Amino acid sequence: MWDESPRENYEETDEAGVFDAGGDRGEKCQPFLIQFEDNEDMAGRYVISDQLYFELGEYPYPLPSNSIAGMGFCTITPGETDILLDLLENDHEGEIETVSDEPVQLDGDPVPFSPEYGVDSPEEAHPESHLEASLIANPELLPEHMQPDDATICRQVPISPFKPADMDKADVCYFTEEMIRDGTIPNTVLELKIRKAGKSAALQVKRYLKWLHDRLGDEANQITIHVYAPGFTSTFDGYIPDRLLSQVEKYNFTTDGTQAHF
Repeated sequence: MWDESPRENYEETDEAGVFDAGGDRGEKCQPFLIQFEDNEDMAGRYVISDQLYFELGEYPYPLPSNSIAGMGFCTITPGETDILLDLLENDHEGEIETVSDEPVQLDGDPVPFSPEYGVDSPEEAHPESHLEASLIANPELLPEHMQPDDATICRQVPISPFKPADMDKADVCYFTEEMIRDGTIPNTVLELKIRKAGKSAALQVKRYLKWLHDRLGDEANQITIHVYAPGFTSTFDGYIPDRLLSQVEKYNFTTDGTQAHF
């Protein structure tokens, strides 16, 4: 289960990969350790942040890398990944020693996350970040037509103009090989709710689409937005302009998979 408790709060249980977070938090999966494999022979190379932000400045809209304030962790789009790999290969500042003095002893092989550790249905997820993490970790919780297949998955992707705070960020986005703007704009957006979606959710989707069309023009017609929620209030309808309705799907995940399309 999604959990961000301080690591020292965890006590091991009899089940590998599952820990007791204490009190009413109960048993959770340990927040992840990430093991990298260097397939490009670039371990130790580094760039200064300005090198990245000079490149990102060519895009007239925010990206995860330059809108990460207040986030515990940040995924980046395929476009940003390509920029970073190119900088590390061709314009790196030098190399640093990658060996740490910190002792690290693993008690056996790391245990990867498995869907069996997660929720069995979207209704079990709480809060919204838990639903987000659950669907990323196990896309089979989604109806087949909403699963990512071979797409790259990113979370908390800004779909908004630059502004100091309260930037609109889409919960989960898919980036396919048919890249939009070098892979910096998603092909599919999943807007997730753990309560019924109403006026606020509809206005959020409207802002996404208005911004995308203002920024991309006709290219924005390639983008689909799925609103995934345990129902919809009567106030949801009527706030999205008719010309944009074909790009929006409402999906109620509590009604035996029944889809509700505009």
